[in-house]
Amino acid sequence: MAKSRKNQVPFMFVIIRNMMVILWILLCTSPAIWQIMTSDSCYRRYSMWRASTKIVGDSSLPFYDLLHKLRYPAHNAVIRNSMAILAGIPKDQLKPDRLDNFAMTPLAYAARYGLEEALHYLLANGSSPNISVYSGTTALLLAVEHGHAKLAMMLLESGADATMANAAGVTCVHLAARNNFDQLLAKIAELEQSLNGKDSAGLSPLDYAIEMNAKKAIIQLAASGAECSFLKTPKEDNIAVFLKRWQESGTSPFSVPILAETEDSRYEPLSDAKIPAELPVNVKPHTFRNRGE
Repeated sequence: MAKSRKNQVPFMFVIIRNMMVILWILLCTSPAIWQIMTSDSCYRRYSMWRASTKIVGDSSLPFYDLLHKLRYPAHNAVIRNSMAILAGIPKDQLKPDRLDNFAMTPLAYAARYGLEEALHYLLANGSSPNISVYSGTTALLLAVEHGHAKLAMMLLESGADATMANAAGVTCVHLAARNNFDQLLAKIAELEQSLNGKDSAGLSPLDYAIEMNAKKAIIQLAASGAECSFLKTPKEDNIAVFLKRWQESGTSPFSVPILAETEDSRYEPLSDAKIPAELPVNVKPHTFRNRGE
């Protein structure tokens, strides 16, 4: 009997120890996993999680982050926004197109978080801008989705394909139209990439722009030769008038005469002037100075 009781102590100790280890792992990994996997717009709502991630990440180095750092040093350096660590990784160990266990590349992290220096470094060291990461998305899609137009331009200039779609059929063109990134749309057109792709719901980039009242995007799509094909109903009269004239013209690219406000506040057309695909509203001449330059 005494021997039996003696053996129960280490057994219970092992159970308790294992439970503590599991609890420690859960406490340490959950914030890190939450931070990496959750979208920024959702993540910002949870201040408690944000605080716990900072405490765990900065003070005790969570188990998952340590594992991620050991297995994916380039990814981890980008997540931590440490160019010193990233640049210190030997080139033969950088593996810039490798997917981590979140199906992300270092370039995709840089694009998502708006890290221009890291993005430039990775592109210069062989990272492909057209690697599909989680849900079929790409670094270019992530950059545009999170509002990093400058980084998206860098990716396009490095050979990124704006027509690559995610699992929902959404392309960079759709997101650029939704975010009113007219210069990005102009660059995509300059690279002779399609502006007319449809998502899984049959919506075009023009539909996305109409839904968001993205006037500059609508103007640029017309000026860049996109098709005037849409399913959404315009919410503003000037956009509706513009789309009607675009449809009636049957021309591509589309442009319309502009009315300008004169010194005495009367409205007269600019002499022989056409601004490519501008909305037919009264505007002051200075609006168009150096347009497109």
